Amino acid sequence: MPRPSAYSLPPTLTAENAASLRDELLRARPTTLDASGVTHIGTPGIQVLLAFSRHMHEEGTSITVKGMSEVLQEALRDLGISTDPEQWVKDS
Repeated sequence: MPRPSAYSLPPTLTAENAASLRDELLRARPTTLDASGVTHIGTPGIQVLLAFSRHMHEEGTSITVKGMSEVLQEALRDLGISTDPEQWVKDS
């Protein structure tokens, strides 16, 4: 099955949908995440994004995040995490 190049993240990334998001990302394995529509994110959602980035890095593929919403950027900064996805594998 061909790998999609882009995947649009859902508007809400919380504990309630973190497991299903993880499963979908691991199944689809996109190289680009569209985060422009993220309007609410909790720590579990961020953990999924970081773990997916690390997983793809271990497979030799980097991911890009396009259109990172202000909500996502603020949540990352609040946790002391870089808004640069390339740093996610270095910070973990």
